[in-house]
Amino acid sequence: MSIINFKAKTMKRILNSILGGCILLNAACVNEIHTDVQEGNVPITFSVKIQKPTTKVTDTDFETGDEIGLYAMLTGKSISEEEPYINNLLLTCGEKGMLTSETDVFYPEGDNALDFIAYHPYQPEGAETSTATIPVSIQTDQSDAKSYSISDFLTASETQVKSSEKAVTLNFSHRLTKLKINLVPAEGVSADIMLEDNPRIVATGFYTRANYNLEEQEFGGLGEISDIVPNGTWKKDEESGNLTGKEMILIPQEID
Repeated sequence: MSIINFKAKTMKRILNSILGGCILLNAACVNEIHTDVQEGNVPITFSVKIQKPTTKVTDTDFETGDEIGLYAMLTGKSISEEEPYINNLLLTCGEKGMLTSETDVFYPEGDNALDFIAYHPYQPEGAETSTATIPVSIQTDQSDAKSYSISDFLTASETQVKSSEKAVTLNFSHRLTKLKINLVPAEGVSADIMLEDNPRIVATGFYTRANYNLEEQEFGGLGEISDIVPNGTWKKDEESGNLTGKEMILIPQEID
């Protein structure tokens, strides 16, 4: 997470440039099971967690109805090299973090282990053919809770999972940047008057689309530069006397 500071001399000026930083930050056939490997009779079940829940609407977990895409490969195989054992299966979040699939899936027969890769939000087109890349985009206006939440992008992976009655826990990590804005009063300017004026912030010149490689966990192919309107409401920080409360989700990128 990054925090940026602004010196404010007028409250009605649109701020047109900011500095940012980064944190931890599509297949022809989807929702299918690979047919070259014989299925067993042990069903695969899933549960879900978010490692650092900071951008979901609830702030604590996925919401009921949230959709997740899932890939599974035989351990040691790659999405880009051959058709996955499970190909972009749609999982839907239910109660207590349990995930349900649109079709039953089973572990392969024998001693075969599986590597799982999951992502949110779900995209019907999945990863591009013969690659592990998936398109990612953010909302340009993140001022309301829904648009802010759907700008998020998370992934999870679990390797060498063998047949078991236990649910596979998918621990999701945020892959985008959250940037917080800290508005600093100039000398002689009252933070209370700043708060009353409710200054408008617009971040300009940011890429809003990219490709994400699910296996290499890297972004590339940045595109579509646009202005970003942040989420949140100004509040006065009593300790520093600054205005805080505005933040935005960005795709990791270098900034001039």
